[in-house]
Amino acid sequence: MSILYELMQRERIVRSEIVIDDAEAALSDRATRGDVVRQRQGYKTNKIRKQTETLRKYPVALGDHQISHIKKWDKRRIALDLKFDDPFIGRRVMNLIKVIVDKETNLKQDSSSES
Repeated sequence: MSILYELMQRERIVRSEIVIDDAEAALSDRATRGDVVRQRQGYKTNKIRKQTETLRKYPVALGDHQISHIKKWDKRRIALDLKFDDPFIGRRVMNLIKVIVDKETNLKQDSSSES
């Protein structure tokens, strides 16, 4: 009876076909309750969980108006979504971002060529 309990526990974490094979092995005395327990525990400990990343939001303001958030994750990812009523300001901000990115790219290229 205890092997039936272990098979039911195992069915929660693996496909039914695998549990049916285990049940057939138990009926033909090829597997014991201990075998089923070890297989279930081994599967549970080998399961890899995806780590969640921490998201931080920083408000972005233009004058007195908050226009967006900078979203920053732990793994060096940054997202910025901006909306401007004036297209001139939008183009100007875009040009400033391009200048910053170009400078960073040039600094990396310069430091790698010197090495």
